Amino acid sequence: NLIHSYSSNDALGMHFLHKMDKRSRSTAMLAISPSRLREINDPIQQMMHQLHKIIYITQLPPTLSPNPNRRIIEQYKRALFSPESNFMNLKSEMRKLIQG
Repeated sequence: NLIHSYSSNDALGMHFLHKMDKRSRSTAMLAISPSRLREINDPIQQMMHQLHKIIYITQLPPTLSPNPNRRIIEQYKRALFSPESNFMNLKSEMRKLIQG
């Protein structure tokens, strides 16, 4: 014979677990056909991709011959992240890049 004593916290915990068990049994499942799914066009993801390309190019090791395109990209990155620039400027520039 084992005698169990429950504190008020134990009783509350048991009551909570019992309620959760009831809820989990009554939850409905939602099924969506894969043919109904479509890709989401996320502008933030596009902006991050453009930023990643800019930063990647500027972190490449230097080339043996001068590359004017790379120099422009490095200047552009410095301007984007300069102390005078703010988040609105960065967002605006990224939108311009995405739009072409």
